[in-house]
Amino acid sequence: MGAPSMLQSALDRSFRSTCRALFGEELGGLQDNEGLFTYAAPLKRGKSALSGAEVSYIAPYPSAAKFISMAEKARLPAQKFSPNDISDIDSLLRAARECAYYCGSKAIGNSKYVEMSDNVTDSFFVYASHNITKSEYIAYSELVIKSKHQFGSAATGESEFCIGISESSLAKRVFESAQVQTCSDLYCCFFARNCHDCMFSFGQQSKRFMIGNNQLERARYMLLKKELLSQMAGMLRSRKKGLKLSEIVGGL
Repeated sequence: MGAPSMLQSALDRSFRSTCRALFGEELGGLQDNEGLFTYAAPLKRGKSALSGAEVSYIAPYPSAAKFISMAEKARLPAQKFSPNDISDIDSLLRAARECAYYCGSKAIGNSKYVEMSDNVTDSFFVYASHNITKSEYIAYSELVIKSKHQFGSAATGESEFCIGISESSLAKRVFESAQVQTCSDLYCCFFARNCHDCMFSFGQQSKRFMIGNNQLERARYMLLKKELLSQMAGMLRSRKKGLKLSEIVGGL
């Protein structure tokens, strides 16, 4: 096995840092924990019609489509319709199909260190993700804007150090939560607004130090949090897959 690429090394460091920020300990490397990341719609893969290289794409292109990567656009041969091609609609449609190429692996603007991703704009260190804008250190995610250190997240904005969050914004150090806004240090929460230091809490606003629907004193909360996070980290390491809100409600 060859040495990891700069992208792989950077994302592995980011994932380890994110786990330390969330759990106070690491869960292992990024490649060892791919089972945690299931929210983003999986990218499709195709082969470039020009080079045979792998092309990633998210759009519902036809199965028989000819693919190229964005980096190969300049290599496309110039094509013109002949007089016979435009003589009738059937000929015109056939000619259009023959010269049509679909573009994947799109990374535009000021983007660098992007692999197996599509629709990436002004972003750095992005892997297996799509529709990422002005973000960095992103893996297995979709619809992310102005965020850093996101893993397995979907529809998030202006957030940092998160794993498995969705439909959320202004979130910091959040794990497996949905529809949270202006929150920090949340674990397995749903629909939280301006909440901080909460675990397994649903429908809360402007709350702190909550476990379930129990309001705790700070010292008691922090003591329980440390123990619960240690148990959660151990569970995640042994399961090798995420702890999903749907499982919490429906049963593990």
